[in-house]
Amino acid sequence: MAIPEGLPLAVTIALSFASAKMRELNNLVRKLASAETMGGATHICSDKTGTLTENKMTVMQVMVSEKICAAGSTFSNQFVVDAQNTIKERTCLEDDLWTVLRQSIFYNSDAYLEKDPKAKHGYKTAGNVTEQGIFKFFQEVIPGNEIIAEQAKLTNDSIELMRIPFTSSRKKASVVIHQPQYAGTDNEVRILTKGGPDYIMHLVTNFLSASGEVQSIDDACTIPDGLEKFELQEGTEDNTHRAMIEKTWKLASSKAYRNILCCYRDMSMEAYEALKAENNDFAEDADRECLEMDLTAFALFGLQDPLRVGIEESIAGCRDAGIRTIMCTGDALDTATAISLNAGIINEQELDSKYSCLTGA
Repeated sequence: MAIPEGLPLAVTIALSFASAKMRELNNLVRKLASAETMGGATHICSDKTGTLTENKMTVMQVMVSEKICAAGSTFSNQFVVDAQNTIKERTCLEDDLWTVLRQSIFYNSDAYLEKDPKAKHGYKTAGNVTEQGIFKFFQEVIPGNEIIAEQAKLTNDSIELMRIPFTSSRKKASVVIHQPQYAGTDNEVRILTKGGPDYIMHLVTNFLSASGEVQSIDDACTIPDGLEKFELQEGTEDNTHRAMIEKTWKLASSKAYRNILCCYRDMSMEAYEALKAENNDFAEDADRECLEMDLTAFALFGLQDPLRVGIEESIAGCRDAGIRTIMCTGDALDTATAISLNAGIINEQELDSKYSCLTGA
């Protein structure tokens, strides 16, 4: 059989043209079997942070001592200034609450600042993405060089006694600092703990009230307006500090915010050394967890990580093609549910199913 001499050229051009079109659609494969596998897909399991979302955390809500400060639809400098003024009105033992909050963020953090003339405020954030979001909040009212100097105190002034790192299973981190200005008092050693409220609340026994008084977490308080509709966990009494924290984090979670709860605990150096002697001289991280008890909660941050542009359309396209998208995330269940709803992974009707959102926590 004779082969037309123009056929090989025609086939080559056709394949090249088809390959170029597939590349434009990000669907170019080297082996045909791969295309067949993709075409037969029924489920897609996707990470959330940086895949479905932009991986750019921004503080959109702060609760301090019975007061909620919200950014509204967009983050702004005025939101941070208003939050700062609210925080500075509160007191905390010998310190003002603004100082304690700065300690909690700058000392107990894996984020840091680097000089960058092109960045906003002349410094760019690096390190843990969630903590970068909180650093950017503080950068609106604190110069970058001052933040760097604050973090340097841990080593330059030798005030860090110990650190309990964040892990994916613990979902919290702590640092223990020495406060020489309070030598001989019950405030000489301070433990600063922050992390997911669902992993910390069982360790919290006190709350810093609006008056600056440290009260029991189960003492009565006034619930801020707008929180009445949120249900409490079984066993939690309404109109208490515990109820206010739970409802505030449910408010943030309903907006798909990630929650970070800040707590502290003060003790004397004598009590600290006694705990150390009783717990294997804090040789292992597990030995140090006894420090993360009897905590006093004082602030709750809500951070937004917006969806990437086009994610809703992509998931809708998958749904139309009979492909189910499953999101995997380390976020709290309420936050994950809200993000899934916003992205179109689940709908309002599917919310009633106990299998729409599952957790191993």
